[in-house]
Amino acid sequence: MDALIIESDGFSSDAINILCAGGVVSHCYDGALSDVGDVIDQYDGVIVRLGVQWSSALLAKAPSLKFIATLTTGLNHIDLAAAAAQGIEVISLRALQGMDKITSTPEHALALLLALVRNVVPAVESTRRGEWNRDTYTGSMLNGKAIGIIGLGRTGRQMARYVQALGMRVHYFDPHVDEPAYVRCARLEDLAAACHVISLHAILSPDTHGLLGSTFFENCRSNAVFVNTARGELVDEKALLVALKEGRLSGAALDVLQNEPVTGQALTSALQRYAAEHDHLIISPHIAGCTREAMRRTEELLANAVVARLGSVGGG
Repeated sequence: MDALIIESDGFSSDAINILCAGGVVSHCYDGALSDVGDVIDQYDGVIVRLGVQWSSALLAKAPSLKFIATLTTGLNHIDLAAAAAQGIEVISLRALQGMDKITSTPEHALALLLALVRNVVPAVESTRRGEWNRDTYTGSMLNGKAIGIIGLGRTGRQMARYVQALGMRVHYFDPHVDEPAYVRCARLEDLAAACHVISLHAILSPDTHGLLGSTFFENCRSNAVFVNTARGELVDEKALLVALKEGRLSGAALDVLQNEPVTGQALTSALQRYAAEHDHLIISPHIAGCTREAMRRTEELLANAVVARLGSVGGG
């Protein structure tokens, strides 16, 4: 069985060895991402990140494709209905044993939160201009404040532990979880009204698409801040922008957006244009999971998952 590793730069040699030992011959792709469709018909499977949108049109170019293994937990970059119609197995990091040891995403969520409430980005930019204005960048302390975590899965629980160490009180919204250690909110609006910080860690699905809209943001405290390291499609971006412009939120820090461009292409989001002129919105380019340690470990976990499931995808 032959597999093509898309965005293969730096891919773990140990993961490649795991695949090889399991009967999967891996090939590293070094062409333009826009040209992937010209070569995928030669392979039984692909190992992917987020650089390519696996649409029905692209999948149609690979009628013999048996699996897509994605180094993500979210799956909005893959047309799942089209994949199912072609009999393509989608293997992701979601629920893989060992993922609890990978903490890059909640670490980045915490970094964004601290950067936002302590005005780190504009303060650093000011010193680069040769300025030294301490009072201009007075921030806020997190100790003693309430954080609302939306989605108390793996990353949500990790984030809860981190902010508890800072002395924050944890509230959460998750219809599928009952965790007595934290304050459970029955409605999103209740969480919005109670918390100084809102951190989004939900999984994107048809049920959660557009989960946070105008009603949610209208119920937020005016001094609250919002952090999203999950998926942009969970949020009504127009409603978020209105909340920032009208002072319903004091700030936001985002690692994800709707309609993210392919790596290297220009970003044209209205939120990006707003962030360029307002310090209370900071955006990073979907890098929460991108640490050397996390990338190596997830590549190895995914390789093991591919080998374990070859029988179910027609290989071996």
